[in-house]
Formats: sequence, structure tokens, C-alpha cells
Amino acid sequence: MRQVDLAYNMYNESSNGQVPLAHNVPDFGSPFAPPNFLQVLLPYLGSRLDNQSPTRVYACPSLAASSSFPPTTVSDAGLHPNHMVLERKLSAIKNPAGVVVLQESNIRSSLFLTEPEPAHDPSQGTYTQWHTYIEAEGKEYISNAHEKGGNLVFCDGHAAYSKYKKLTSLDFGLVNMTGKVVPWIATEASSREEFKPAF
Repeated sequence: MRQVDLAYNMYNESSNGQVPLAHNVPDFGSPFAPPNFLQVLLPYLGSRLDNQSPTRVYACPSLAASSSFPPTTVSDAGLHPNHMVLERKLSAIKNPAGVVVLQESNIRSSLFLTEPEPAHDPSQGTYTQWHTYIEAEGKEYISNAHEKGGNLVFCDGHAAYSKYKKLTSLDFGLVNMTGKVVPWIATEASSREEFKPAF
């Protein structure tokens, strides 16, 4: 994840801080896919967009493969960037040491998703699903890759591990619509609540 963050910073410097904002992209590493965060970083990580070169650092080998969107040679990841951060230049993020830019999923997939993602109307500048709890399964899908937690990369470049139950909306630079920080809660309603930037 530290390697991915270094690639992100190199890409930022060469693109004036602008990254593709595609959110839901199947087969993200294909040269025919819409430009997306994971795709544009591949050249900075030693891969080519030739539909043959494997993605090397996006997926922890201990993670199970998604049954809905199984990984392919060129699209194999277990990472989700924070859409709120991607919409801003890194220099605009207040408290960069406290805001997550990249977190782990608990599966490897060929589908690229941002989490948190834009809420129902992207023009409103609100976000949802900084975590994804599925009540029917009694399971958290994000930052639950290793012993009920996951590795995180923050906007200042440092990486850290956290149990998912210790995360809050503020770790992703978000507060709810009344301005309150929301802790992790084991309900789908909480994970699908609408949030706004904390700054």
C-alpha cells in the first residue's frame, strides 16, 4: 500500500493533482476501461497497459477472490481510494495525517470502486459508505482483510493498521449532515448514511 501511495504522489505531481474520478469500473486494468485511479497508476508501479501485464501490488495474496467480479491478470485489486480525497488536491486536505486516502477490501476483485463513494446526487458533494456492513451476512467488507482490520494509507503518505470497529467517519474526512463524527456501527443504515466533508 505504501508503494501505491508513492505512485499516487508521483502521478499527482505529473498531473497537477488531478486524478480520474471514475467510480465503478469493471476490468479496471484493461486499456479499454475508462481511466480510473488504479489504472493510471500502473505505469508508476512497473506495469504496462497492454492487456497482458499483471497488476503486481494491488492485491494481498491472502485475500479470497470475488465470485461476482473475479480478478483477471490485468485487473486484480483489494484496494479502495477515498473519493472525497480524489476530488481535491492533496494540498487542500486539512489534517493529512488523519485522513485516509486508501483502504483495503476483504476480497480481490476486477471491479474498481471508490469507498467512500459519491452519494446519490454527486453534484451535492456528499458521500456514503466509508464502511460497508451487510446485515444479512453479519459482515464488514471494508478494512476487514486481516484479523478484523485492515491497512490504511493516509494523505500525508504514512501507512497504519486499524481494526475496523475503531474507525470513524472523521478518519475519512467526513461528518454526517448535522456535522457529527459517526463511529463504526454494525448496521447497513449507518454504512449507507450520507456524509459531507469535515472541512
